[in-house]
Amino acid sequence: MVLPESAKERLLPKKITSRQAIEFKERIKKVIQVRNGIIFCLILLFFLGVIRAVMTYWSQPLSTDITYKYGHPYLGFQYPQITLCHPNIYLEHPMFKECRGDALEFISVIKSCMKSNNTSEIADLIQNLHPEIGNIVKMVRFWTGSKYVSLWPLYKKVWTPVFLDDFGLCYTFDLSKVEKLKYFSLDTDGFGRPGIEFVMAEKNVWQTADLLLHTRFDLPDAYQLAGYVPLSFSDNINKALKVEIKKKINCRESTRAVPCVKYEQKTCQSIEKHQAIFEKFGCSIPILYSGQHLDSNKDNTYYCNSSSVQHLDNVIPKDVSNCSYDVTPEVLQFYVKQSFDLNKGSNCPMTQTCENVRFTSSYKVEETWIENKTLIYVVFENPEVEYRISYINYGWISLVGAIGGILGLTLGASAFTLSEFLLKHVPYFFK
Repeated sequence: MVLPESAKERLLPKKITSRQAIEFKERIKKVIQVRNGIIFCLILLFFLGVIRAVMTYWSQPLSTDITYKYGHPYLGFQYPQITLCHPNIYLEHPMFKECRGDALEFISVIKSCMKSNNTSEIADLIQNLHPEIGNIVKMVRFWTGSKYVSLWPLYKKVWTPVFLDDFGLCYTFDLSKVEKLKYFSLDTDGFGRPGIEFVMAEKNVWQTADLLLHTRFDLPDAYQLAGYVPLSFSDNINKALKVEIKKKINCRESTRAVPCVKYEQKTCQSIEKHQAIFEKFGCSIPILYSGQHLDSNKDNTYYCNSSSVQHLDNVIPKDVSNCSYDVTPEVLQFYVKQSFDLNKGSNCPMTQTCENVRFTSSYKVEETWIENKTLIYVVFENPEVEYRISYINYGWISLVGAIGGILGLTLGASAFTLSEFLLKHVPYFFK
Protein backbone atom coordinates (compact mmCIF):
# COMPACT_ATOMS: atom_id res chain seq x y z
CA MET A 1 0.00 0.00 0.00
CA VAL A 2 1.29 3.38 -0.99
CA LEU A 3 0.75 6.10 1.58
CA PRO A 4 -0.07 9.59 0.53
CA GLU A 5 2.53 12.26 1.12
CA SER A 6 0.53 13.88 3.94
CA ALA A 7 0.55 10.62 5.85
CA LYS A 8 4.23 10.14 5.29
CA GLU A 9 4.92 13.56 6.74
CA ARG A 10 2.93 12.74 9.88
CA LEU A 11 4.81 9.47 10.43
CA LEU A 12 8.24 10.83 9.95
CA PRO A 13 9.94 12.24 13.08
CA LYS A 14 9.98 15.97 13.31
CA LYS A 15 13.14 17.77 13.72
CA ILE A 16 13.71 18.97 17.31
CA THR A 17 15.04 22.40 17.66
CA SER A 18 17.78 23.22 20.10
CA ARG A 19 15.32 25.28 22.15
CA GLN A 20 12.98 22.31 22.50
CA ALA A 21 15.88 20.08 23.51
CA ILE A 22 16.91 22.49 26.20
CA GLU A 23 13.33 22.73 27.51
CA PHE A 24 13.05 18.94 27.56
CA LYS A 25 16.28 18.58 29.50
CA GLU A 26 15.06 21.18 32.03
CA ARG A 27 11.83 19.26 32.52
CA ILE A 28 13.73 15.99 33.09
CA LYS A 29 16.02 17.77 35.51
CA LYS A 30 13.07 19.11 37.50
CA VAL A 31 11.45 15.69 37.60
CA ILE A 32 14.71 14.20 38.91
CA GLN A 33 14.99 16.97 41.51
CA VAL A 34 11.42 16.39 42.69
CA ARG A 35 12.06 12.64 42.79
CA ASN A 36 15.27 13.10 44.79
CA GLY A 37 13.50 15.52 47.11
CA ILE A 38 10.75 12.99 47.76
CA ILE A 39 13.31 10.23 48.37
CA PHE A 40 15.25 12.51 50.74
CA CYS A 41 12.07 13.36 52.66
CA LEU A 42 11.11 9.69 52.90
CA ILE A 43 14.59 8.76 54.14
CA LEU A 44 14.43 11.63 56.64
CA LEU A 45 11.00 10.49 57.82
CA PHE A 46 12.36 6.97 58.16
CA PHE A 47 15.24 8.04 60.40
CA LEU A 48 13.02 10.39 62.42
CA GLY A 49 10.53 7.57 62.91
CA VAL A 50 13.29 5.17 63.95
CA ILE A 51 14.70 7.73 66.41
CA ARG A 52 11.24 8.28 67.88
CA ALA A 53 10.66 4.52 68.19
CA VAL A 54 14.04 4.03 69.90
CA MET A 55 13.36 6.94 72.29
CA THR A 56 9.97 5.47 73.15
CA TYR A 57 11.59 2.10 73.77
CA TRP A 58 14.25 3.70 75.96
CA SER A 59 11.73 5.67 78.02
CA GLN A 60 9.91 2.43 78.90
CA PRO A 61 6.34 3.76 79.00
CA LEU A 62 3.94 2.08 81.42
CA SER A 63 0.40 0.88 80.95
CA THR A 64 -1.88 0.28 83.91
CA ASP A 65 -4.51 -2.41 84.24
CA ILE A 66 -7.09 -2.00 87.01
CA THR A 67 -8.94 -5.03 88.31
CA TYR A 68 -11.03 -5.77 91.37
CA LYS A 69 -10.53 -8.99 93.29
CA TYR A 70 -11.94 -10.50 96.41
CA GLY A 71 -9.02 -10.14 98.82
CA HIS A 72 -5.82 -12.03 98.09
CA PRO A 73 -6.13 -14.14 94.91
CA TYR A 74 -5.57 -17.39 96.84
CA LEU A 75 -5.63 -16.79 100.58
CA GLY A 76 -8.55 -14.46 101.29
CA PHE A 77 -8.71 -11.23 103.26
CA GLN A 78 -6.11 -9.95 105.67
CA TYR A 79 -6.58 -6.99 107.98
CA PRO A 80 -4.04 -4.18 108.01
CA GLN A 81 -1.88 -3.57 111.02
CA ILE A 82 -3.47 -0.93 113.25
CA THR A 83 -1.24 1.43 115.21
CA LEU A 84 -2.51 3.76 117.94
CA CYS A 85 -0.47 6.86 118.73
CA HIS A 86 -1.08 9.78 121.05
CA PRO A 87 -0.59 12.92 118.93
CA ASN A 88 1.08 15.05 121.61
CA ILE A 89 1.42 13.26 124.96
CA TYR A 90 5.04 14.32 125.30
CA LEU A 91 4.09 17.98 124.85
CA GLU A 92 1.99 17.88 128.01
CA HIS A 93 4.88 16.92 130.31
CA PRO A 94 6.29 19.91 132.28
CA MET A 95 9.90 18.97 131.50
CA PHE A 96 9.25 19.03 127.75
CA LYS A 97 7.19 22.20 127.96
CA GLU A 98 10.17 24.03 129.41
CA CYS A 99 12.72 23.03 126.79
CA ARG A 100 10.96 22.05 123.55
CA GLY A 101 10.59 25.58 122.19
CA ASP A 102 8.75 25.54 118.86
CA ALA A 103 9.48 21.85 118.17
CA LEU A 104 6.42 19.66 117.56
CA GLU A 105 7.61 16.29 116.25
CA PHE A 106 8.79 13.97 118.97
CA ILE A 107 12.36 13.57 117.73
CA SER A 108 12.71 17.36 117.39
CA VAL A 109 11.43 17.86 120.95
CA ILE A 110 13.98 15.34 122.25
CA LYS A 111 16.80 17.08 120.39
CA SER A 112 15.80 20.44 121.81
CA CYS A 113 15.52 19.14 125.36
CA MET A 114 18.80 17.21 125.26
CA LYS A 115 20.66 20.51 124.95
CA SER A 116 19.52 21.66 128.39
CA ASN A 117 18.84 18.42 130.28
CA ASN A 118 20.58 15.19 131.23
CA THR A 119 20.30 12.58 128.51
CA SER A 120 19.88 9.77 131.06
CA GLU A 121 16.88 11.52 132.57
CA ILE A 122 15.32 11.97 129.14
CA ALA A 123 15.86 8.28 128.31
CA ASP A 124 14.04 7.29 131.52
CA LEU A 125 11.33 9.85 130.85
CA ILE A 126 10.64 8.51 127.37
CA GLN A 127 10.31 5.00 128.77
CA ASN A 128 8.00 5.99 131.65
CA LEU A 129 5.94 8.57 129.80
CA HIS A 130 3.78 6.00 128.07
CA PRO A 131 1.29 3.75 129.86
CA GLU A 132 0.78 0.05 129.26
CA ILE A 133 -1.54 -0.70 126.35
CA GLY A 134 -3.94 -2.38 128.81
CA ASN A 135 -4.56 1.05 130.37
CA ILE A 136 -5.59 2.41 126.97
CA VAL A 137 -7.45 -0.47 125.31
CA LYS A 138 -9.43 -2.59 127.78
CA MET A 139 -10.51 -5.35 125.42
CA VAL A 140 -10.13 -6.47 121.79
CA ARG A 141 -12.56 -8.77 120.02
CA PHE A 142 -12.84 -10.04 116.47
CA TRP A 143 -16.33 -10.31 114.99
CA THR A 144 -16.40 -13.21 112.52
CA GLY A 145 -19.80 -12.32 111.10
CA SER A 146 -21.67 -14.62 113.46
CA LYS A 147 -19.75 -14.59 116.77
CA TYR A 148 -17.09 -12.74 118.77
CA VAL A 149 -13.59 -14.13 119.27
CA SER A 150 -11.90 -12.66 122.33
CA LEU A 151 -8.22 -11.83 121.89
CA TRP A 152 -7.57 -11.19 125.58
CA PRO A 153 -5.50 -14.41 126.11
CA LEU A 154 -3.28 -13.28 123.21
CA TYR A 155 -3.03 -9.66 124.32
CA LYS A 156 0.74 -9.41 124.49
CA LYS A 157 1.11 -11.40 121.29
CA VAL A 158 -1.05 -9.13 119.12
CA TRP A 159 0.21 -5.81 120.57
CA THR A 160 3.73 -4.49 119.92
CA PRO A 161 5.18 -1.22 121.28
CA VAL A 162 6.81 0.73 118.47
CA PHE A 163 8.71 4.00 118.30
CA LEU A 164 8.05 6.68 115.67
CA ASP A 165 9.98 9.90 115.22
CA ASP A 166 6.71 11.83 114.79
CA PHE A 167 4.80 10.50 117.82
CA GLY A 168 7.18 8.74 120.16
CA LEU A 169 6.02 5.39 121.57
CA CYS A 170 2.95 3.86 119.87
CA TYR A 171 1.22 0.47 119.95
CA THR A 172 0.65 -1.74 116.91
CA PHE A 173 -2.13 -4.34 116.74
CA ASP A 174 -1.38 -7.26 114.39
CA LEU A 175 -4.24 -9.72 113.84
CA SER A 176 -2.09 -11.87 111.53
CA LYS A 177 -0.21 -13.14 114.61
CA VAL A 178 -3.31 -15.21 115.38
CA GLU A 179 -2.91 -18.04 112.90
CA LYS A 180 -6.62 -18.87 112.52
CA LEU A 181 -7.45 -15.20 111.91
CA LYS A 182 -4.56 -14.39 109.57
CA TYR A 183 -6.81 -14.83 106.53
CA PHE A 184 -10.59 -14.97 106.54
CA SER A 185 -13.69 -14.53 104.40
CA LEU A 186 -15.74 -11.35 103.90
CA ASP A 187 -18.78 -13.02 102.39
CA THR A 188 -21.30 -11.49 104.79
CA ASP A 189 -23.13 -8.20 104.25
CA GLY A 190 -24.30 -5.31 106.37
CA PHE A 191 -23.35 -5.14 110.08
CA GLY A 192 -22.40 -8.80 109.92
CA ARG A 193 -19.18 -8.06 108.09
CA PRO A 194 -16.11 -9.29 109.98
CA GLY A 195 -14.37 -6.56 111.94
CA ILE A 196 -12.08 -5.72 114.85
CA GLU A 197 -13.61 -4.17 117.97
CA PHE A 198 -11.48 -2.16 120.43
CA VAL A 199 -13.11 -1.30 123.78
CA MET A 200 -11.27 1.66 125.27
CA ALA A 201 -10.56 1.84 129.00
CA GLU A 202 -13.02 3.78 131.21
CA LYS A 203 -10.43 6.14 132.64
CA ASN A 204 -8.30 6.39 129.57
CA VAL A 205 -5.13 8.39 130.02
CA TRP A 206 -5.43 9.16 126.28
CA GLN A 207 -8.22 11.53 125.38
CA THR A 208 -7.30 11.48 121.70
CA ALA A 209 -5.41 9.13 119.39
CA ASP A 210 -4.25 8.85 115.81
CA LEU A 211 -5.14 5.51 114.22
CA LEU A 212 -2.71 4.42 111.49
CA LEU A 213 -3.52 1.70 108.94
CA HIS A 214 -0.54 0.06 107.27
CA THR A 215 1.26 -3.14 106.32
CA ARG A 216 4.10 -4.48 108.42
CA PHE A 217 6.74 -2.86 106.17
CA ASP A 218 5.60 0.75 105.96
CA LEU A 219 4.83 1.79 109.54
CA PRO A 220 7.09 4.90 109.65
CA ASP A 221 5.38 6.19 106.48
CA ALA A 222 1.81 5.33 107.51
CA TYR A 223 0.99 8.92 108.46
CA GLN A 224 1.81 10.11 104.92
CA LEU A 225 0.14 7.18 103.14
CA ALA A 226 -3.48 8.29 103.74
CA GLY A 227 -4.18 5.44 106.17
CA TYR A 228 -4.72 7.86 109.05
CA VAL A 229 -7.79 8.50 111.25
CA PRO A 230 -7.86 11.11 114.10
CA LEU A 231 -10.03 9.91 117.01
CA SER A 232 -11.44 11.58 120.13
CA PHE A 233 -12.51 9.51 123.14
CA SER A 234 -13.59 12.14 125.67
CA ASP A 235 -16.26 13.46 123.30
CA ASN A 236 -17.62 10.03 122.39
CA ILE A 237 -18.45 8.21 125.61
CA ASN A 238 -21.10 5.52 124.99
CA LYS A 239 -20.37 5.82 121.27
CA ALA A 240 -18.93 3.52 118.62
CA LEU A 241 -16.38 5.00 116.23
CA LYS A 242 -16.89 2.88 113.12
CA VAL A 243 -13.84 3.04 110.84
CA GLU A 244 -14.57 1.74 107.33
CA ILE A 245 -11.55 0.94 105.19
CA LYS A 246 -10.78 0.20 101.55
CA LYS A 247 -7.72 -1.59 100.27
CA LYS A 248 -5.69 -0.77 97.15
CA ILE A 249 -2.69 -2.73 95.89
CA ASN A 250 -0.24 -1.18 93.44
CA CYS A 251 2.31 -3.21 91.51
CA ARG A 252 4.77 -1.38 89.32
CA GLU A 253 7.68 -2.38 87.11
CA SER A 254 10.92 -0.47 87.52
CA THR A 255 11.97 1.79 84.64
CA ARG A 256 15.20 3.59 83.78
CA ALA A 257 13.58 7.00 84.20
CA VAL A 258 11.67 6.21 87.40
CA PRO A 259 13.15 3.14 89.13
CA CYS A 260 11.02 1.62 91.85
CA VAL A 261 12.44 0.85 95.30
CA LYS A 262 11.89 -1.65 98.10
CA TYR A 263 10.85 0.72 100.87
CA GLU A 264 9.04 3.98 101.40
CA GLN A 265 11.41 6.82 102.26
CA LYS A 266 10.86 7.02 106.05
CA THR A 267 10.94 3.25 106.42
CA CYS A 268 14.20 3.17 104.49
CA GLN A 269 15.66 5.90 106.71
CA SER A 270 14.55 4.04 109.82
CA ILE A 271 16.40 0.96 108.62
CA GLU A 272 19.52 3.04 107.94
CA LYS A 273 19.44 4.52 111.46
CA HIS A 274 19.04 1.15 113.16
CA GLN A 275 21.72 -0.45 111.04
CA ALA A 276 24.07 2.36 112.07
CA ILE A 277 23.24 1.76 115.75
CA PHE A 278 23.85 -1.98 115.46
CA GLU A 279 27.15 -1.42 113.64
CA LYS A 280 28.38 1.09 116.23
CA PHE A 281 27.05 -0.37 119.50
CA GLY A 282 26.07 -3.94 118.67
CA CYS A 283 22.79 -3.62 120.60
CA SER A 284 19.37 -1.98 120.55
CA ILE A 285 17.14 -0.18 123.01
CA PRO A 286 13.36 -0.82 123.07
CA ILE A 287 12.38 2.86 123.12
CA LEU A 288 13.99 3.34 119.70
CA TYR A 289 12.96 0.09 118.05
CA SER A 290 10.54 0.93 115.24
CA GLY A 291 8.73 -2.30 114.66
CA GLN A 292 8.38 -5.29 112.44
CA HIS A 293 9.59 -3.68 109.24
CA LEU A 294 13.05 -4.39 110.58
CA ASP A 295 12.37 -8.12 110.94
CA SER A 296 12.53 -11.10 108.62
CA ASN A 297 9.96 -11.41 105.84
CA LYS A 298 9.59 -15.15 105.86
CA ASP A 299 5.86 -15.02 106.51
CA ASN A 300 5.17 -12.10 104.21
CA THR A 301 2.85 -12.59 101.24
CA TYR A 302 3.53 -10.71 98.03
CA TYR A 303 0.85 -9.55 95.65
CA CYS A 304 3.01 -8.61 92.67
CA ASN A 305 4.10 -11.36 90.34
CA SER A 306 6.97 -9.58 88.62
CA SER A 307 10.66 -10.39 88.39
CA SER A 308 11.51 -6.68 88.49
CA VAL A 309 9.96 -6.25 91.93
CA GLN A 310 12.64 -6.40 94.59
CA HIS A 311 11.18 -8.16 97.59
CA LEU A 312 12.16 -7.41 101.14
CA ASP A 313 14.88 -9.25 102.96
CA ASN A 314 16.42 -9.41 106.39
CA VAL A 315 17.87 -6.04 107.27
CA ILE A 316 18.47 -6.29 111.01
CA PRO A 317 19.89 -9.25 112.96
CA LYS A 318 17.22 -10.87 115.12
CA ASP A 319 19.42 -11.96 118.04
CA VAL A 320 20.63 -8.47 119.01
CA SER A 321 20.58 -7.87 122.77
CA ASN A 322 19.28 -4.76 124.51
CA CYS A 323 21.79 -2.06 125.31
CA SER A 324 22.87 -1.76 128.92
CA TYR A 325 21.57 1.12 131.01
CA ASP A 326 24.90 2.97 131.05
CA VAL A 327 25.18 3.03 127.23
CA THR A 328 21.51 3.96 126.56
CA PRO A 329 22.04 7.75 126.78
CA GLU A 330 24.89 7.56 124.26
CA VAL A 331 22.72 5.47 121.91
CA LEU A 332 19.89 7.99 122.27
CA GLN A 333 22.23 10.87 121.40
CA PHE A 334 23.54 8.92 118.39
CA TYR A 335 20.01 8.13 117.22
CA VAL A 336 18.91 11.76 117.38
CA LYS A 337 22.02 12.85 115.48
CA GLN A 338 21.37 10.18 112.82
CA SER A 339 17.77 11.35 112.44
CA PHE A 340 18.83 14.85 111.52
CA ASP A 341 21.83 13.82 109.46
CA LEU A 342 19.54 11.70 107.26
CA ASN A 343 17.43 14.76 106.53
CA LYS A 344 20.51 16.32 104.93
CA GLY A 345 21.73 13.30 103.01
CA SER A 346 20.44 9.76 102.71
CA ASN A 347 20.53 6.82 100.35
CA CYS A 348 16.74 6.66 100.49
CA PRO A 349 15.18 8.36 97.46
CA MET A 350 11.64 9.70 97.48
CA THR A 351 10.25 7.54 94.70
CA GLN A 352 7.60 4.90 94.19
CA THR A 353 7.87 1.45 95.69
CA CYS A 354 7.59 -1.57 93.41
CA GLU A 355 4.82 -2.99 95.52
CA ASN A 356 2.66 -1.11 97.97
CA VAL A 357 -0.62 -1.51 99.77
CA ARG A 358 -2.72 1.56 100.53
CA PHE A 359 -5.67 1.90 102.87
CA THR A 360 -8.24 4.64 102.60
CA SER A 361 -10.65 5.18 105.47
CA SER A 362 -13.65 7.08 106.74
CA TYR A 363 -15.41 6.89 110.06
CA LYS A 364 -18.74 7.75 111.61
CA VAL A 365 -20.11 7.84 115.14
CA GLU A 366 -22.82 5.34 116.07
CA GLU A 367 -24.68 4.33 119.23
CA THR A 368 -23.40 1.36 121.23
CA TRP A 369 -24.69 -0.83 124.05
CA ILE A 370 -21.43 -0.60 126.05
CA GLU A 371 -21.80 1.96 128.87
CA ASN A 372 -19.23 4.55 129.93
CA LYS A 373 -16.78 3.46 127.26
CA THR A 374 -15.79 4.34 123.71
CA LEU A 375 -15.73 1.58 121.13
CA ILE A 376 -13.64 1.55 117.92
CA TYR A 377 -14.89 -0.80 115.22
CA VAL A 378 -12.64 -1.34 112.18
CA VAL A 379 -14.36 -3.02 109.23
CA PHE A 380 -13.86 -3.31 105.46
CA GLU A 381 -16.29 -1.06 103.62
CA ASN A 382 -16.02 -3.09 100.44
CA PRO A 383 -14.92 -6.73 99.99
CA GLU A 384 -13.31 -5.89 96.65
CA VAL A 385 -9.64 -4.94 96.57
CA GLU A 386 -8.44 -2.64 93.80
CA TYR A 387 -5.38 -3.97 91.97
CA ARG A 388 -3.32 -1.55 89.85
CA ILE A 389 -0.74 -3.39 87.75
CA SER A 390 1.66 -1.05 85.88
CA TYR A 391 3.90 -2.74 83.32
CA ILE A 392 6.22 -1.71 80.47
CA ASN A 393 4.12 -1.77 77.30
CA TYR A 394 6.85 -1.09 74.72
CA GLY A 395 9.48 -3.81 74.59
CA TRP A 396 11.94 -4.88 71.90
CA ILE A 397 9.20 -6.69 69.94
CA SER A 398 7.24 -3.44 69.76
CA LEU A 399 10.42 -1.65 68.69
CA VAL A 400 11.14 -4.10 65.84
CA GLY A 401 7.52 -3.93 64.72
CA ALA A 402 7.55 -0.12 64.74
CA ILE A 403 10.79 0.05 62.71
CA GLY A 404 9.42 -2.48 60.21
CA GLY A 405 6.24 -0.46 59.79
CA ILE A 406 8.17 2.77 59.28
CA LEU A 407 10.46 1.04 56.77
CA GLY A 408 7.52 -0.21 54.70
CA LEU A 409 5.63 3.10 54.88
CA THR A 410 8.51 5.37 53.94
CA LEU A 411 10.78 3.26 51.73
CA GLY A 412 8.40 0.54 50.58
CA ALA A 413 10.75 -2.11 51.88
CA SER A 414 10.16 -5.22 53.91
CA ALA A 415 12.26 -7.70 55.81
CA PHE A 416 12.36 -9.88 52.68
CA THR A 417 13.48 -7.14 50.28
CA LEU A 418 15.97 -5.86 52.86
CA SER A 419 17.51 -9.30 53.24
CA GLU A 420 17.76 -9.63 49.43
CA PHE A 421 19.52 -6.27 49.24
CA LEU A 422 21.99 -7.24 51.96
CA LEU A 423 22.74 -10.64 50.40
CA LYS A 424 23.36 -8.99 47.03
CA HIS A 425 25.51 -6.04 48.08
CA VAL A 426 27.20 -6.95 51.38
CA PRO A 427 29.59 -9.51 49.82
CA TYR A 428 30.78 -6.78 47.42
CA PHE A 429 32.22 -4.81 50.36
CA PHE A 430 34.27 -7.78 51.56
CA LYS A 431 35.96 -8.41 48.20
